[in-house]
Amino acid sequence: MDAARDGDDFSSCSTDEPSYDDESWIQWYCSLKGNEFLCEVETEFIEDDFNLTGLANAVPYYDYALDMILDAEEAEFDNFSESQRDLIQHSAEQLYGLIHARFIITPPGLELMREKYLHSHFGTCPRVYCNDQPCLPMGEHDMLRRSSTRLFCPRCEEIYATTGHRYLSLDGAYFGASFPHLFFQQFPELIPTKATNEFIPKIFGFRIHKSAGIPGAGIGSLAPPSTAAAAATTITTPAAPAAPAAAIAPVATTATPVAAAAPLNRSASGSSLGAAAPSGGHAKGRRPPGPPNVRVLRPGRPVPAITPKSRPTARRPTTRKSPATNQRTLLPRGMMANKSPEQPSGNDIHPPLSPLPTCPPVS
Repeated sequence: MDAARDGDDFSSCSTDEPSYDDESWIQWYCSLKGNEFLCEVETEFIEDDFNLTGLANAVPYYDYALDMILDAEEAEFDNFSESQRDLIQHSAEQLYGLIHARFIITPPGLELMREKYLHSHFGTCPRVYCNDQPCLPMGEHDMLRRSSTRLFCPRCEEIYATTGHRYLSLDGAYFGASFPHLFFQQFPELIPTKATNEFIPKIFGFRIHKSAGIPGAGIGSLAPPSTAAAAATTITTPAAPAAPAAAIAPVATTATPVAAAAPLNRSASGSSLGAAAPSGGHAKGRRPPGPPNVRVLRPGRPVPAITPKSRPTARRPTTRKSPATNQRTLLPRGMMANKSPEQPSGNDIHPPLSPLPTCPPVS
């Protein structure tokens, strides 16, 4: 019996059950492992119904949970089963967390959180270049069961996950998403200087260009100029003014007649220089009528670039009229006709050569 009695006394002294004889429920709950970030909310704040507006529908068993938080004497939890007491205990923890999120943005609550911040009770930033900057707890959402508590670093302005598994069960709604910003708005003298150092990854002492496509590439390296800067350094030439419609119209009107042009006559007597040009072209050596420097396009063929040296030239055949027959004689290429009256007539187109002078013998 004595051993059983001792066992019953040992089981009743569990750390999970609050001891109302020594401390209040608020003091007991804030002293649990994992609840070090929480501060003790004043009883007067909880008893004010205005501060609890909208929380009646947030948690189940609201009235019993509120009585458990305030240690109400008329509350008789012995009449509930163990499972019901666990549900009321869980609802009391959630209700206290929501009340805590409203209390820490009041002047008394901000002062309590300030003392914890100055003593680094919330931990420091894990970033190397922040130099152990103290952090503040916050939540990503203001509603329950959305995320656990995060740590906000005011130097690098980033949020981090808490270290240790015991903080994973601490809901982020117990602090809210606005607490760090309201805190530094109330205490601007605690705002640290911004972090200016950054990690620059290197390979054998050389910076990694962002085109490498590996983690850390492009940090601290010289990035290529932006599009706006490149456009400012590019030399732009003004575009040529567009030709008026009147200057463009003759090109379309002259291209069609050239394809079906008649043979070009050399003289009025009817002698022609050559046969008619094939369809879509013109006679060799003759430019089609039209504006200067305008090429007539042939369908289906690319137009080569025209330069003064590559432009085709026509050679006139060298002819001479014979005085006797009054006929044109075609001379070999490269030989010019002699128009002097002493030139022999007929087919003798090469005059006799004079004998070379002889040199006298040397004595």
